[in-house]
Amino acid sequence: MRIGLLHKLTAMHCDEPVACYWELIFTTFLRLVGGRDELLLLIDGVTVELLQSCVPKFSSKDLNSLRVELEEGRLFPNFSEGAQQDIWARLKEIDYPIPTLKTFFKDRLYLDVAQCVMKRLFVQPRREKITIDQGVYGKYDTPVPVSTALRQEWLGSDLLEFWRFSFQYGFEMTDHQRLKWPTDADPEDMLGRRSSGLFFLPKQEIWRHFFTLVRARGFQAPVTDDTSFATGELPSPRVCEYPEDLAEEIEVAKRCGKPYSNTVEADRFALSAESLRQSQASVRVTAGFLRQSVFKAFFGYLWNSNSQTPGGDPPDDNIEVPHRDESPTRADDDRAMMATDGMDVDPGSLRPSPLATSAARAHNAVVTASPADILPPFGVMTMTVGGNTRRLDLPIHYSFMNDFSTGLFNNNFNVQTDERDKRSISPYTCYTHYLHNPLSVLHAEFRQNEHTTYAIAPSQNGAGGKRKMLDKGQQMARAEIWLQEQIAWLWDPRNGDEEL
Repeated sequence: MRIGLLHKLTAMHCDEPVACYWELIFTTFLRLVGGRDELLLLIDGVTVELLQSCVPKFSSKDLNSLRVELEEGRLFPNFSEGAQQDIWARLKEIDYPIPTLKTFFKDRLYLDVAQCVMKRLFVQPRREKITIDQGVYGKYDTPVPVSTALRQEWLGSDLLEFWRFSFQYGFEMTDHQRLKWPTDADPEDMLGRRSSGLFFLPKQEIWRHFFTLVRARGFQAPVTDDTSFATGELPSPRVCEYPEDLAEEIEVAKRCGKPYSNTVEADRFALSAESLRQSQASVRVTAGFLRQSVFKAFFGYLWNSNSQTPGGDPPDDNIEVPHRDESPTRADDDRAMMATDGMDVDPGSLRPSPLATSAARAHNAVVTASPADILPPFGVMTMTVGGNTRRLDLPIHYSFMNDFSTGLFNNNFNVQTDERDKRSISPYTCYTHYLHNPLSVLHAEFRQNEHTTYAIAPSQNGAGGKRKMLDKGQQMARAEIWLQEQIAWLWDPRNGDEEL
């Protein structure tokens, strides 16, 4: 990965969606090998390339193509024939585009469009960098202090709706551009669909609808001027799909990354709340299916934690809009909001509005909660080094868990769930795992060379150092020292009084 790409990725402040996508990559391939993480090393690069973006369960073309590759020995060549048949049986049940790191870096461009919308809801602190999720959670309007973990638990459905809106209308709200459909591909179809996507509400009006949605759910949002409150409703997305021909589907090479210019209305309908809640008996790989799939790949941590399954009750796209003659109230200067380009903003003006049902439940829960309920919750993890097992209570706080997960990775800890099959997970997903499963116990065990570990040995001429691979004893000793440091930090009463 190029350094420039890494900088762009960290500058997005989308740690939670990125981690969710990466976890989907890991769990997808782990699922193919039956949950045996030691078999992941046998999956070669050609196999990953062949599987990329395929949807075997819904695409007969994908399935037939992969079957040929398997029979000719190019798919999973490092596995025995019996193991290949087991993998094939699991592969046929995958009902979403198979993600890889290559699809991630392309889909990141789509996430970048939505994050340009979401970051307008708060001001990034100067002294510390917070994620977009954390920044938006902090704008929930409540007089009672609430921990980040509880905000995530109670307000996840609201955050999911804000992200959904940002994906649905992000191109219309920002200067980002869709990919241009090749001029030599379906020219008649392109002309008809291109024109249908060009006529829509002005950019500023869509922003006003977005801010109105945010306020209606009990969050603070920018107020621009006396005409900044949306009047009426957003046009309902037209029911459509691309390709229209039931025998056609999107080709594999065009299934990830930014959507194309000829699928505007299909994408807009697919990302509507109404469409996302519907369960489909049969699915083909269409533009709408792909838009929903990438949305769930990034936001499965919000989708699953809030029971957002097909057939549930999603939020409405069109919300009640306050009357224009209601003037905004004056608030403190420290509640200033970031504005939208080209719109005059009074940073002290905030508009109170009714809470949506989910936000109201959260507010009532906060008001009636005891002080003990508001404290950050803890997650339990057993840690084993050299046969010695200790039990730790870890504060479920993003900054702590991020550092702790890095320590787990750097010190060769293998992390497993307490499920019957002892599923392995990435150390970097411990935080989201605890959020979704607060009562579960994770098990971390030191394993030699779980990840390659080096030490810096000083050079003889003093000009620099050389990397030297640590042996098993050195790895274990370093892991034990790190673990003792974590235990000492957790037992230090001064750390319990600090805001993590």
